Amino acid sequence: MVLSIGCCVLSSVGSGCVLRKETITVARDTSVVVELKYEGPKEEIASGDAMPSEASGWSVERSEKKEDNEVKQVLTSRRRFAPGEALPRTYAAAGDPETDLYLDFPTQVWTQQRADGVYYYFRRVYTPRRWGYVRYWYDAMFEDGDLKRLKDKPVEELTMKERAKLAKALASVEAMKQIEFGKAAFTESLADRPPEVWLRARQALLDVYKQDDYFEGVVDRCEPLAEADRAACFETEAKKLLARGFDEMIGTLEQQGLSEAQIERFRRAYEHEKRYYQITESLGGHLFSITVRMPGTIIAHNALDEEVEEEGNGVSSIEFEFDGKAFRDRPMEILVVSRVGPTDDKGGNANRERGSR
Repeated sequence: MVLSIGCCVLSSVGSGCVLRKETITVARDTSVVVELKYEGPKEEIASGDAMPSEASGWSVERSEKKEDNEVKQVLTSRRRFAPGEALPRTYAAAGDPETDLYLDFPTQVWTQQRADGVYYYFRRVYTPRRWGYVRYWYDAMFEDGDLKRLKDKPVEELTMKERAKLAKALASVEAMKQIEFGKAAFTESLADRPPEVWLRARQALLDVYKQDDYFEGVVDRCEPLAEADRAACFETEAKKLLARGFDEMIGTLEQQGLSEAQIERFRRAYEHEKRYYQITESLGGHLFSITVRMPGTIIAHNALDEEVEEEGNGVSSIEFEFDGKAFRDRPMEILVVSRVGPTDDKGGNANRERGSR
């Protein structure tokens, strides 16, 4: 999230919508063809979740189109996986140091020979992404009362004092977000240090946000400006405050005898945790349309309110639609079962299993 005091909202990093269409075709020999088409704001596709690339073995084409005065990037890609070849669980290139930050979706295809034919199974599970540990603070702050009323009030109707009150509340949320990132970074990079080292740094950060007169000064500086410039003024002041809080946290760690190398490890771990959350936030604006095409007839699936399409030529399909909120703090599973009867089987492989790398 980015603190946006000018608009008095907490907006997503990737607020632009990305449509992720994916068609997965499972053949009778258990080879798999994956075809993708992603469409959305260029910066979102370039800097958010990992996208298929030539470096990760995909054929990729990129183009742009203009829609509603906005330039959108269209990325199409395709890859075939031979029978027995491991299916990807992420679209990150091999060796990408940020692989653990990206969307993870272990995928399996397997078959089972029975008396009434060959059963084909497709299963993908989107691994839960941590979300509530940070979002909790925003929900708790604006759950009810005067702050909720102000948050829901049109921006143009807010007085400067009301904006300042909202700004202070949002700053408190940002402070808790920084603390969550800092605690995770401390646990990751400085686990050998006693807990009070972190607790002192935590308190130093909180103290920055407890300055009651800070936002009164913001009002004094921003109120004389034209309405169009006030938002930028509030945004600038917010960024200054966030930077001060982070600097106080780092400074307090340094004062407790941590070496430059230890501080650098903490910084890297902090940015890593922050980046993970930003990607999770960004994925909330992604719309997924996953079509699974299976040999024979689909006899069971867990799609919601969707009907199986009989395509002919011994192929049937089912579509899954969901957004990136579906795997926040919970797994999102896609499961499809099809059957090829004995008279239809052209030598399909029995009892073959394969899964993600």
